[in-house]
Amino acid sequence: MIETPDKCVLLVGAPPCVRDVLTSIRSPRRVGVQELPSLEECLEVLGKISQSAAIVAELDGNAGEELEHLAAIRQQYPQSFVLVLVHHGDIRTTVRAMKTGACDCLEAPVESDRLKEIVERLLGSMDSRPPANPLTPMETIVLHHILQGKTSRQIAHALCRSPRTIEVHRSHIMHKLGVSTMVDLVKAAWGVSLLAGSYREASRFEDV
Repeated sequence: MIETPDKCVLLVGAPPCVRDVLTSIRSPRRVGVQELPSLEECLEVLGKISQSAAIVAELDGNAGEELEHLAAIRQQYPQSFVLVLVHHGDIRTTVRAMKTGACDCLEAPVESDRLKEIVERLLGSMDSRPPANPLTPMETIVLHHILQGKTSRQIAHALCRSPRTIEVHRSHIMHKLGVSTMVDLVKAAWGVSLLAGSYREASRFEDV
C-alpha cells in the first residue's frame, strides 16, 4: 500500500537541482514533491489534496499573470506557504511577490542548505508574529524612498537633507535589519510590516 504524504511541496518553474534539494529533505513527516507548469495548476491541485502544502515557484519580471494566481492561492488557501525564487537583483518581482502573498523570496541560484532550511520551516507551519519595527521614524521614511528605487542624492533632495546624512541613515537601516543586499532589504522590510504600512503615517515625521 502506497502511503499518502503528510506534507506536499508543489514545484513551479524551478530547475531540476531545486527538486533534488527538496527530495533530500529529512523530516519526521512524509513529504511528497510534485512538479507543476504554473501557479494556476497549483490552485487546482490544492483543491484536491487534504494535506498541507508548500509551493516553491521561480518567477521573473514578466510574471504578472502568475502573481495573480499567487494572490488567489493566498486568498483561497491561506494555510499554504509560498516561497518565490527570483533572478539575481530582481527587486521589482521581489516586492510584487511579497505584496501579493509570498512568505519568502530567495535569489536564484540559491544555496542548497538555505533552500532546505526555508522549506522545512514552511512545512513546519511555524507561526510567528512580525517583529517590531527597529527603525526610527526618519529611517523608516528613508527606507520607503530607497524601496522606490531612489538614490541617496534624490532622497536627500526630497527630505532637505545632505546626501551624507542619507548615507548614514542607509547604513543604519541595513545594519538594524541585518541585511547586505536589496532583495534581503525588501524581505526584511516586509517582515516588520514596513511595506504594508501607510507611507502617509511616516511622512508626518518628515519635518523632524
